Amino acid sequence: MNYKNMMYLLPLIIFITSNIFCQNYEYYDLTTRAIYRLEKRNTHESVGTAFAIRYNNKRYLITARHVAENNFDLRARVKVINTITQLDEFLELRIPKSSWIFHPNEPNIKIMGTDTTSYNGVDIAITPLPNIIDRKIASYYSCSICEDGKRNVLSLRDPNPPLTVQVIGFPKYVGYELKEQRPIFRSGIVAFTADEPFIRETKSNAYFDKNVFMIDGHVFGGNSGGPVIHTEINGNVTLVGIVIATVEKYNYAIAEPASRIRELLEFANNQNKLITPEWYKVFDW
Repeated sequence: MNYKNMMYLLPLIIFITSNIFCQNYEYYDLTTRAIYRLEKRNTHESVGTAFAIRYNNKRYLITARHVAENNFDLRARVKVINTITQLDEFLELRIPKSSWIFHPNEPNIKIMGTDTTSYNGVDIAITPLPNIIDRKIASYYSCSICEDGKRNVLSLRDPNPPLTVQVIGFPKYVGYELKEQRPIFRSGIVAFTADEPFIRETKSNAYFDKNVFMIDGHVFGGNSGGPVIHTEINGNVTLVGIVIATVEKYNYAIAEPASRIRELLEFANNQNKLITPEWYKVFDW
């Protein structure tokens, strides 16, 4: 295609892109209301991102394992709908460190040749979301067939290059003074899919799970645990993965694919977790 033809196509490309991402506030609101900033309890310090997902008529909060696997409890500010007044409210979700369920594929140490290398395992964690009296969670990503008829958002296939994707989350130190946390969109493409444990740094010999994929795009620290979505031309959103690492120096990120999310949902669905997060009073900031 020559330069002259490209100039004719450019306005059409801009028009299509604008209709997808600039429909109005509704697209941003519906896409991000299920996404929460995770903070250390009793502080404003951000440690990562999480999002709500529904599976088999149960709601869960999902994030990266390394975000949840700390020696301190977490909290999140969650927008809910008061079913009596029909108004939005903010609740504080207190998440004990003991409430998390991890993917059964545990981290371990592998011997490869003469080098001892650490294997990070599947970097995803999940915790049940308890019900709230007279309130309901404003939004969530749906998985499988829900009784309310919502479209299945979790992809049945893992993404392949060069799929365009958007990453949504909370870069550290952005918006921490705000009562309502507003997630930040970043865009990129799926650049690479791994078929075997993928090395992160040659110096540390730390390996990622063999199913991860690489995102070519600017993704910042604090996005770990945030959803990776693909927006179709008709505006439908598909959840294709979850961010587990960023390498800002080289402008790429690593994500676990949809199949790993589905595996953990199935695993968590069969667990009887005695300790669950607790809802706290209407958030007063």
